[in-house]
Parts: sequence; C-alpha cells; structure tokens
Amino acid sequence: MDSKAPVFVKIDDYKDIVDLLSLIKDRLKQAKFLLDKVKEIKDQEDAEIKAWSKELNDVDQRINEVDRSLFEPEL
Repeated sequence: MDSKAPVFVKIDDYKDIVDLLSLIKDRLKQAKFLLDKVKEIKDQEDAEIKAWSKELNDVDQRINEVDRSLFEPEL
C-alpha cells in the first residue's frame, strides 16, 4: 500500500475538519492555561501552609518555654 497516494476529500468535509482542528487547538490552549493557573494557585497554597506550619511550631515552642518557666523550679 502506497502511503504517499493522494487522498481526496469533499471540500465541505475538509472545511469541517479544519474548523474542528482549530476548535480542538483552542480548547487545548485553554486547558493548558487553566492547568498553569491551577499549578500557580497550588504553589501559593503550599507556601501558605508551610508558613502556617512554621508559625504554629513557633507558638508551640513559646508555649513550651512558658510552661517550663512556670512549672520548673529555678535553682
């Protein structure tokens, strides 16, 4: 079978195919844009969670220091 043989298609079908491919490309571009936005939001959320975790650890350390000060006798 010769893979370089010409393929004949009706002009209307060809235009439909071209329009459909254009629509698919547009939707793919939109999907990539939205995925980039989702990644950006996720990165921001991860940074916020990391900051909150650090703040909670700092508060925990301070509470432990106060607790030790109050309940451990000074020598």
